[in-house]
Amino acid sequence: EPGRGATFVVELPLAVPAEPLANGLPEAPLRTEAPPSPRVLVAEDTPVNQLVVMKILGRLGWEAELAANGELALDALERARHDVVFMDVQMPSMDGLEATRQIRQAPERYGRPWIIALTAHALESDRRQCLEAGMNDFLTKPVRLADMEAALARVPTGVVPPAAARPRDDADRVA
Repeated sequence: EPGRGATFVVELPLAVPAEPLANGLPEAPLRTEAPPSPRVLVAEDTPVNQLVVMKILGRLGWEAELAANGELALDALERARHDVVFMDVQMPSMDGLEATRQIRQAPERYGRPWIIALTAHALESDRRQCLEAGMNDFLTKPVRLADMEAALARVPTGVVPPAAARPRDDADRVA
């Protein structure tokens, strides 16, 4: 009703100490910073496709690092943890299938990112080949915003922090 205000209910899952604290304050400061932003890597060799994928990710509120082939993708994964990798299947130097196999064979070196195939080949045999190599999901080119958004929504919660998995409020206003 206008002019009467609003009532909000907030539930916080907090642990109750076994014994009351002497001064009523927690022993350690509470963590107030936001969860870490998800780290996304785009492994794509074609400049136009790089631009399209990066633009769509930006529109969805995600920032990403770019690697132009499978070898550079492995280097990026070795340098820093990445939660999600958009992996082109056909690239020079090292293709996405071989890069994915190497990632899956050495998780202590490259981590365990959620890998989404990017390919112009849409046959079921292509999809199966990507999944057998260790990819988790499959998108066909040309990539569309709705498809990338759906693929990111399929990333398991444990891979990407839940608060970070949501797009920015202004995502629909980004040109």
